[in-house]
Amino acid sequence: MNLPLWETVLQPTAQTPQQGALPRYAEVLVNMTAKSLQSQVFTYQVPEEFREVAQVGQPVLVSFGAQQDLTGFIVGLSADYTGQYKLKELSDILDETPLFDAEYYDFIQWVADYYATPLPQVLACALPANLVQRPKKLVYQGPNFKEPLVIARIPNEVARKALQLIDFLYKNAATYEELCSGKSAKGYSPKYLAGHLRMPVKAMNQLLARLRKLDIVVVETELSAKTRAKTVKRVTLNPDRLENAVLSTRQQEIVTQLKDRPEGLPLKELLDVLGTTPPTVKKLEAAGVITITDVAEHRDPLALFQKLAARTHFTLSRYQQQAMDTVVNGDSEQPYLLYGITGSGKTEVYISLTRHALERGKAVLMMVPEIALTSQIARRFINHFGSENIALWHSNLSDGEKADTWHKLRTGELKILIGARSAIWAPIKDLELILIDEEHEGSFKQDSPAPRYNAKTLALELARRTGAKVVLGSATPEISTFYQAQRDGRILHLPERFGNSQLAEVRVVDMKQERGQGHQGQLSRSLIEELKINLEAGEQSIILLNRRGFYTTIQCTD
Repeated sequence: MNLPLWETVLQPTAQTPQQGALPRYAEVLVNMTAKSLQSQVFTYQVPEEFREVAQVGQPVLVSFGAQQDLTGFIVGLSADYTGQYKLKELSDILDETPLFDAEYYDFIQWVADYYATPLPQVLACALPANLVQRPKKLVYQGPNFKEPLVIARIPNEVARKALQLIDFLYKNAATYEELCSGKSAKGYSPKYLAGHLRMPVKAMNQLLARLRKLDIVVVETELSAKTRAKTVKRVTLNPDRLENAVLSTRQQEIVTQLKDRPEGLPLKELLDVLGTTPPTVKKLEAAGVITITDVAEHRDPLALFQKLAARTHFTLSRYQQQAMDTVVNGDSEQPYLLYGITGSGKTEVYISLTRHALERGKAVLMMVPEIALTSQIARRFINHFGSENIALWHSNLSDGEKADTWHKLRTGELKILIGARSAIWAPIKDLELILIDEEHEGSFKQDSPAPRYNAKTLALELARRTGAKVVLGSATPEISTFYQAQRDGRILHLPERFGNSQLAEVRVVDMKQERGQGHQGQLSRSLIEELKINLEAGEQSIILLNRRGFYTTIQCTD
């Protein structure tokens, strides 16, 4: 496809505008079907109505050649443009809440280059699928919608269209109070309003930008059903409507239950506790005695573990304390290897390092090789830090759970993330420590689909960019990891079991001697004896048969 040069201009890197200057140009990574253009970044003009809100990481709509309404992401902003070509304008900013920042995009670029994968493919792997859905903008009445003195400040050149818009919204759109109540509120898209008032969409966006500054209108982003925030119905009491209300016995029970709860109760909980029915509650709502609203609820995959929080404490052993002090006082130039036998207390070191990071207001990423292990580690961490500080990240989470977690990590609301290899993509703010348990496991590598990456490699690159320290833990580390740590003097050795626990007793039986004594069975006499003891005690036993190729057993009789 041959595109005129004036349509778009390729820009190699993301930029940010000079401090104090509003961005007039945006570099956009456009969602293209043509493979030769997929990783290219193109420059667009930022319309005046978007200059105060444009940020890196926002999803946008653009036109490209003859194609209209293509989605993309702003990956750079600038106040100046030195090229010689005429540029197109951004058609729309789909969501004013950015999904990532310039530093995150630079990291994605590095991954794309390192693994020779198209940039959009890496971004699609990194971002939860529902975050790149197309949101819908809706216009409602604003807090100053009915204020004559504010309306009088509308510039004369747009006053006629503004008053037409205000008149339409007055008759058809939800009021600001209805919007704030949490109930389903009726709004209109800028495109619909532009068609109704017979004006270009661009002109409508410019008009809305002016009215937003005056708080005459409010523009909200409504997400699709797949990405919409999870809501629960909450019932609250209106005490001022009780005086003249005639209540049945059942209705009086509902009122009594809500009297001491100004924050209200979830409708489901109210129905369960009182054993009442929805029609009874609805009658109270119709009478104005109660109000039922939809309240956003954070989807928390750790909700099942909240009762486990016990804030337990422990004392580190001499070797554990040495390991922790080395990491805390050391630099982040190279990773540390926490090398300890099974049961030596590596998790206690992880927890202590995490506590030190939290005390400094920093965040921690804990990676484990299997999804099942995330819950095990989460239980241990919740016992010390509570579930309110911890999030999980793996492929079994729902899109809604990932979306909620993504935004909380971006804002720094969550400080600890525990997950499998895909957790490396999460946008963790103030990252100080990356812990990788069982670092020898092959499941940290993704073979399919692309990008085919090693999460440990990405962790080291992320640490280099953020200054975070990396601790690799294993009882049987990879040869390359062990060699590198030994060469750099970064081995943290835990030679003893933690808490005076004992290793299982191991006995090696020479079957040649048993053969010489006339015993021809496949199991040794000592094993048979131990199995009998276990059986008589009502306990269980497991016999592991370690095959060699197709042989279930192979012995040398000589």
